[in-house]
Amino acid sequence: MRLFIASKATIDEYTRIKERFERSIDGRWVEEKNLHLTWYFIGESETPDRYIRVIDTLPIPEKETPLSGLGIFERRKNHILYASIPRLSDEWKDTLEKLQIYSNRKFTPHVTLCRIKKIYDKKMLYDSIRHYSGKRIGKIANGISLIESHLHKNGVEYETIYEKVI
Repeated sequence: MRLFIASKATIDEYTRIKERFERSIDGRWVEEKNLHLTWYFIGESETPDRYIRVIDTLPIPEKETPLSGLGIFERRKNHILYASIPRLSDEWKDTLEKLQIYSNRKFTPHVTLCRIKKIYDKKMLYDSIRHYSGKRIGKIANGISLIESHLHKNGVEYETIYEKVI
């Protein structure tokens, strides 16, 4: 099983965001139903019960967590266009510390929007990213899930194994 711990995400006007970028990039956009913020990538594991017990101990913020602005991870092959959290609440920081990732490794909480295959117009791409700077573009659900990802030739399918919500 390929597992990770995440929170579901909602992007306002996702279609409009995709349209804004269509002339500057080509890539695979994440399906709206699959949008999520990964808190911790577990990888291959045959013991989901262990992680369910961990999730049950995690504090979940009661306040809505907004997504604000877009960014890009530049990689050698595919770049990643993502939505970001402007500032983590203390409750989410507590959750991350319990997962032992906030202080133990560099981590940028984000929601992947598009895996970019080709950039047609770099200036237009970065102008579009700046357009969303500081603007609320969505939110993170008040819950945490253990999710299994199934890799297929045509993309990824996610299955929620366990979910803790307020």
